[in-house]
Parts: sequence; C-alpha cells; structure tokens
Amino acid sequence: MFTNDTYYQEEKNGCIKYSRSTDVFHYRNKTRGLALKYVAKGTEYYDVANRSIELKRGQFVLFPKDENYHSYGNQGVHTDGLCVDINPNLLNIEHTEEVIESFPFYTVYQCNNASAIGRGIMALQNSPLQAQLNGATQIASLAEKLSLFIQEVTRFDRALSASVNKPETRRMLVAKLIDSRDYIYTHFQLVIKLDELAGLAGISKYHFLRLFKQCFGESPRAMQERCRMEQALSLAKTGDLSWTTIAHSLGYSDLAAFSNSFKRYWNQSPSDYQPD
Repeated sequence: MFTNDTYYQEEKNGCIKYSRSTDVFHYRNKTRGLALKYVAKGTEYYDVANRSIELKRGQFVLFPKDENYHSYGNQGVHTDGLCVDINPNLLNIEHTEEVIESFPFYTVYQCNNASAIGRGIMALQNSPLQAQLNGATQIASLAEKLSLFIQEVTRFDRALSASVNKPETRRMLVAKLIDSRDYIYTHFQLVIKLDELAGLAGISKYHFLRLFKQCFGESPRAMQERCRMEQALSLAKTGDLSWTTIAHSLGYSDLAAFSNSFKRYWNQSPSDYQPD
C-alpha cells in the first residue's frame, strides 16, 4: 500500500505531503516548486533528470521546479517520507534565479540536528498536524532555513572550484564535507581523528584537510576546539558546574589540559573568567 497525503497546499507558498508505503510502489509526478524530499524510514529511489538516486533513512535531496520524476520502493520495505514544494519566491537569496540556476541539485545530504535545515526538516516530519493547521508558517520557516543552506552550499561549491574541476565530484565532496562538519558539531566532546573524518568523506586525510580548510576557513581540530570553548562558556554561565566538571564533559582528560586550551582561546584562564 502507498499513500501520499497532502496536508497543505497553496500556490503562492507551496505544498506539504507525507508519504507512506508498506510494499513496492511506483509514483510519478512533477515538482511544483523547489522540491525537498526527505526519507524518515526505509529507502526510496528516484529516477530524475537522467539520474538514479537512492535516498536512505535520514537523508534529503533537492529538485528544481517543474522537474518530472519517478519514485519507487522495494517489496516488503516500510517507508515514511516528506515532500515539500516551496515557491522559489519565498527564498531570501540575492539574485535568486542565478543562484538556483547554478545550484547543484540532485545531491544527497544527511539530515541531522547539527544544522538549521536538518532541524527544520525533522520538526516538520514529526508535526503533520502543524503542517495541516499552519502550513503557510511551516513552509515560510523551512524556506528561510533552506535559503541559508542553498547559500552555504553555493559558497562551498565555489570555494572548491579552483581545486576540483568536475562539477559532479565537487558536489559530492561538498556534501561529504558538510557531513564531516556536522559530525564535529555533534561529537566535539569526543576524540575525533583526522583519519576518521577523511574516511567519512572517502578521500585521503591530506586531501580532506586541504578541502576542509578551503570550505570552512579552519581545520577540523580548530573547529572542534572552537565548539568546545563556546560550549564551555555556555556551561559556565549557568553557574551550576565546576570547571573540572565542564572540562570532563567536553572530553578533556584533566583540568590542566582544559585550562591551557581555554587560556589559549579566550586569552584568560578559567579562574579569571567572569560571566556577564
């Protein structure tokens, strides 16, 4: 059985649909706006623009407006999905048409709480009643997050253009680098090795390090340190935790190692820090 229920639809904004299948299905349609496809459970497949795309649980992909596509699922696989078509006029992007025209559509991205777009997608997936009652507000909120994401991906794509000539390779690397950044944002309190991140991206650690710096302007280690130090201040401002407890919660082996990092980053020792 396959269902694809519309919870909200208005031409000036877009539409929100929730799909579910408990067996093999085939579905053909045409995007009515900038289309975001997200799989919350199972795996969906798409034939679109002479491409075959596999969309697994926790992944999303973007299609341009007026794109014909064929989606399908395998026998015996339960899938839950979300489809949001957004009117491009809702995007808060300078030179929207030019940016959209050059945007690397059809790239699969991981959806997680480390990014605004990820949080927005998962919140909408988990709140069909809100989509039904406040669809216009939900789409406007997601459009704002999508605007930031599109600008970010476009900026990273341009940053790698001098090093990576092939557009297909570049779009894949941008997606992998974003995944690596989000992994750091989510797990900064753990020991994260460069080999581990490069493995996630599927490239050598030296190549990964160079491309990561090109995209984000800092090394993975510097990004992890920044996340730790910003979280340290956030925890300190509560006034409920000792510096030793904060240090251990952020993954430092002892207070001395934490204090050295804190002083190096904030130009003062933890003991000298005074919350606002």
